[in-house]
Amino acid sequence: MITSIEFRALYEGDPRIVFATLAVPVFNSHDAPMSIRNITGLDPAPATVNSRPIGSLDGEFYVDSHLGKRNVVVTFGINPNPGPQAVDDVRTNLYQYLSPKSFVSVRVISDNRPPREVRGYVETVQNDRFSKDPQVTVSIVCPKPNFRSINEITLTGELNGDWVNFVMGGQQVVGFTLFMPLALSSRIGPDERIFIETGTYIAAFSDKKYELEHVLMPGDSNLEMNSNRGEKFIQYSFGNSFGNGINEHSLLDNMTPESLWPYLVPGTNRVRLRTPDTPSYDDTWTLKYFEAFAAS
Repeated sequence: MITSIEFRALYEGDPRIVFATLAVPVFNSHDAPMSIRNITGLDPAPATVNSRPIGSLDGEFYVDSHLGKRNVVVTFGINPNPGPQAVDDVRTNLYQYLSPKSFVSVRVISDNRPPREVRGYVETVQNDRFSKDPQVTVSIVCPKPNFRSINEITLTGELNGDWVNFVMGGQQVVGFTLFMPLALSSRIGPDERIFIETGTYIAAFSDKKYELEHVLMPGDSNLEMNSNRGEKFIQYSFGNSFGNGINEHSLLDNMTPESLWPYLVPGTNRVRLRTPDTPSYDDTWTLKYFEAFAAS
């Protein structure tokens, strides 16, 4: 059961930076200056299903479908007797966390499962100023509709090592980030291949291969990939923030036409990296991902 909701004001340039956190209980409390009276938009986001007629045949032909944005609408009840804080003070304090255009996370706290959160932008803040039972209604639009775990999960493995097997506990297909620093002696190239492979025991999601060809990476550089939707890239980088700075080189042109961007599915997954032309490399790679959920 949901016990409280946390609202976090985030820095859009780096959501890891939290300006302020407001925790509000779901049930009315005489001790709390406010509580949540109602919240909508926590169920699975609606899908848009596109289809077209098929001549004189009954029915239509399925074309495609996608999830739309999520709209979370929260109604706050303000305690009319909050002690030293007047109703107007409580309302003004709420604006510090939730004001139009601000980038926020909505974190759902439950007593029977780990917290889940979704991020979005405050659309409207409306209140009843002259009501005997004061309340404020806030609308938050979330362009990415899925909730996700608040803790990023980290896996490690060795280049040219065995498959790394693990269970992904979310409900949705997700991408991941991958980082592998090469030792100074582990120069790759000038004409080598790198395979990033994922797989599962479900036949429909059997082993998938992402292949880079004609790769040249200097020793003491970093292989970096992001396979999350809307954020995809693959590159290598070297240097540091001092001296001449960090140099980044995209590897998208090295991607073979038949390659598929790797992803993880709910249930059992496996991942490995290999360089078949030089299998002696044994550098360590790190993979990170968040579990995703259709609802809170």
